[in-house]
Amino acid sequence: MDRKIFYKSFTFLFLCFCSCETENSIFDSLQSSKDYFIKFYGSEKAEEGKFIFEIDSNYYLLGLQKDDISDERGKVIFIKTDTHGNVLLEKTIATQNNVSINHAIIKDKNILFCGTEISSANTIHSYLKQIDLNGDEKSTAKLRSSTKNQYAHYIVDQNDKGVLLIGTSDFPIQEEIVQNTNSLNMFIVNIKNNQLGTPVVLGLAEKNDYGVSGFLDGGNILLAGAVIGNQNTHRARASMSDITASNLEVPIWDRTYRLNTNSEISYLNKVIKQGDAFVGIGAVQTAKAVQTLFIRSAISGGGQLFADSVGEEEFTYIPQNIELVSQNEFIVTGWHTKQKEITSLTATRGRVNFAKTTDTYIYLAKLNSVGQEMWIRSFGSQGVNIGNHAIQTSKGDYLICGTAQSGGNNLIVLIKTDQNGIIRK
Repeated sequence: MDRKIFYKSFTFLFLCFCSCETENSIFDSLQSSKDYFIKFYGSEKAEEGKFIFEIDSNYYLLGLQKDDISDERGKVIFIKTDTHGNVLLEKTIATQNNVSINHAIIKDKNILFCGTEISSANTIHSYLKQIDLNGDEKSTAKLRSSTKNQYAHYIVDQNDKGVLLIGTSDFPIQEEIVQNTNSLNMFIVNIKNNQLGTPVVLGLAEKNDYGVSGFLDGGNILLAGAVIGNQNTHRARASMSDITASNLEVPIWDRTYRLNTNSEISYLNKVIKQGDAFVGIGAVQTAKAVQTLFIRSAISGGGQLFADSVGEEEFTYIPQNIELVSQNEFIVTGWHTKQKEITSLTATRGRVNFAKTTDTYIYLAKLNSVGQEMWIRSFGSQGVNIGNHAIQTSKGDYLICGTAQSGGNNLIVLIKTDQNGIIRK
């Protein structure tokens, strides 16, 4: 069924949508141009852009159409645009209103994405779906259990060996490793030619832990997420395992990370390789707010080289994604508040939930190799505004996708800025 789509140019929205340097609250003059813009796509329901890609001379958006912006799941929306954000093609991929999108990658000029769906028995299954650049489905693989929940979080490309699916399960696949039947357990499963391998649990005995990101380093795999201890406290965590070993569940090393104190509540939601080190991004709850956590560690032993926070320390800054844009520079996108309050950070069922009680704004930050802010830009008006994914284009500009409020609705938003994060005339 065709959806009614509204394309709103940036000039129409300049009174309510802003780009600013958070440290100085300087608002740019918001004028539209053919090169830089803010555009909305959506219907009268709540919609959220999850991932954006550039392939050849087009942009490809994956998003969700939901009943309410707070819902985790909905229908998958595919949008293809030109470099000015004009829609060339759009369609609904998943007809059931029960699908989440947790990660997506480009592989052989196809889009692979993973997430969860709710079964008729009200259990949560994991899936991996492949579509072509016209949004047509090519394959789907599903990891199911009749009684337990599974959460696919991240895809790791193994080139001709298929892909690895990293996720979290709330049941023990191997009883001798996981002794608490209510535990959350990190798992990985190999998928090749749409065939599922045997899931391997990477959990720690008598612990709750979950994996949400990772990458390959030779024959090893680095996994990141959090480990949950007593009284629902949790710490940012990463581990390295030999992917060829028969005892994959026994890591080469396993580390937790902190910003200041051992009592912090924190997690990592993405790690990327940088030479002989890795960089991780996540969140940490401090005495004043929930901050973006940036860590850098050695791949060889996981030792913490340094950690820092991003954004003004009185306000909450929640990262959704990090990308390496040069040898020593990164861009981070997410959402932040503009009021001095503590936002609750809790973990449940393998994902992190946030209690948002104020207006939120999209942020784009550029960081140097040690996590120091080169600049931060903020976009948004009243209501819920979230940046989910940002990339650097082939010309060096930046694309951000997410959700933003306009006319009382939350719509998919696509923002294109110059190399300084500014929407120039």
